[in-house]
Amino acid sequence: MGSEMCIRDRLLARRGSALDRSPAPLTSELWLDRPFSRWVPAAAAPLARGVVDLDRDAVDVYPRGGAALVAVVSRGLGLAQTRNVQRYATVLAVGVVVIVVVGVVLR
Repeated sequence: MGSEMCIRDRLLARRGSALDRSPAPLTSELWLDRPFSRWVPAAAAPLARGVVDLDRDAVDVYPRGGAALVAVVSRGLGLAQTRNVQRYATVLAVGVVVIVVVGVVLR
């Protein structure tokens, strides 16, 4: 009985070790490791750089320009605030006259 167990254990061990060995295509994942780890990133890198350049140079220009405009207007309004109500009224009146003149001329 002891020798039978030994033979069976050897057969099972041999069979298990044969099953544990993977065929070559499976160990290298059907030979797709090299293309996916080298060629695909190499091909996608210029496209990714182009997207980053487009985003920086075309899309992000508008928010940056708007922020710069707001900063300039804010600086100008900060300098114009003198707490002189008479000057505020004069600037408002001149602005209304300019708008009316432009409206009449463009009609």
